[in-house]
Amino acid sequence: MSEKGKIQGLKLKYRAYHDALTGAKNRYALEDKINEEINNKREFILLKIDINNFHHLNDTLGLVVGDKILKKLFLRLEDMFQNAIIISRFGNDEFYILYNLNDANNKINNLIESLKKPYKRTHGDDMIVTCSIGVIKYPDDASSLKTLIRYSSIACEKAKLLGGNSIIYFDKSMAKDDEYKLLVQHHVQYALKNNEFYLNFQPKFTAKKPHKIMGMEVLIRWESPTLGKVSPAVFIPIIEQLGLVSEVGHWVFVTALKEFKKWETKGIIHNDTEISISINFAVPQIQKQDSFDIINKTILEIGLDSKYLEVEVTESILMNDKTQIINSLQKLKDCGISIAMDDFGTGYSSFGYLQEIPLTSLKIDKIFIDDIEKDSRIVKSIISLAHQLNLKVIAEGVENKEQLEILSKIDCDYIQGYYFSAPISADKMQKLILDQ
Repeated sequence: MSEKGKIQGLKLKYRAYHDALTGAKNRYALEDKINEEINNKREFILLKIDINNFHHLNDTLGLVVGDKILKKLFLRLEDMFQNAIIISRFGNDEFYILYNLNDANNKINNLIESLKKPYKRTHGDDMIVTCSIGVIKYPDDASSLKTLIRYSSIACEKAKLLGGNSIIYFDKSMAKDDEYKLLVQHHVQYALKNNEFYLNFQPKFTAKKPHKIMGMEVLIRWESPTLGKVSPAVFIPIIEQLGLVSEVGHWVFVTALKEFKKWETKGIIHNDTEISISINFAVPQIQKQDSFDIINKTILEIGLDSKYLEVEVTESILMNDKTQIINSLQKLKDCGISIAMDDFGTGYSSFGYLQEIPLTSLKIDKIFIDDIEKDSRIVKSIISLAHQLNLKVIAEGVENKEQLEILSKIDCDYIQGYYFSAPISADKMQKLILDQ
């Protein structure tokens, strides 16, 4: 073979096992190296490092900035883990480090401090980028390439839930959770077709006496013939991952309105009543070009006055096509439908955004209510500013008398939570309204 042919061969080999952007080894190199270590029966530790909200970073600052962050992160990892068996860019924002088990602990402890350092930018402010880290040991936690990769991803996802620069070490209980989620993933695909979903209603009350029912939030529930009752915290994210959220969300919308219409027909809900029904809408439902037409058509077909309906959206809508979503929400508001921002304070929104979005009410997340007995200043400030924007305020997760009294004193409008009522069936909700 000629010298030119050898050079060309080396280039091709390099490209086959290296990431073109960062120069890190790629997933094929990582998989080969893990299998080699397993075959040689050498103990090791595997770290998965995932940049938090990288998709949002790319969308807001551009791919060029995203690429620079990836390159700088790799250089930091390379500098910290100079004795690593391999450092690999496995996917878009995922890096893996294969390291000798005995030398790993000190390095991992120092990793967080390294990740906390801001990234310098030529133009603009320095950037703080956080990561989530999952750690798994061979052979203690897993014994094959496939399970090592999967379990490290599970630990990394757990770390994401903690937020910031968090590290989670895999343990066997996580594997059981993973197996359960796989079962949920399989069965939930057939739940709508098999009529396994049902609705609960959680009433909302005035914060001040006599604590009248002013509305209710619709909540989806699922009882599987195979798995029994499955927590919404488990199955709703899976519905979103499977791309079923629009289909299931529409079922919730139609079913809830039909139930409310039955109460109106029976005379339980009167024309002069202020009781409303609040239904959560996911981003894909609002983001559709014809979202307004679908909602309006459904209301007309069921024959319900739009004044009874409140659409709840979460702060995550701000991560998407804001102009399209604001236009859709404005059309709904113009038709007499109320718009509520759910879980306020847990995501990306600010009062600056609230001036742009055509809202009628704001729901303060439970995390703020939990601490209100120690310090009510944050909640008080949110209520005051919301009222200046002509928004009604609902406090979520009110669980005791002391919380209620504080919320009433600082002029919260409505409360929702277990202190007055857990989510209940349609029949019990009907009885609650009649007994009022």
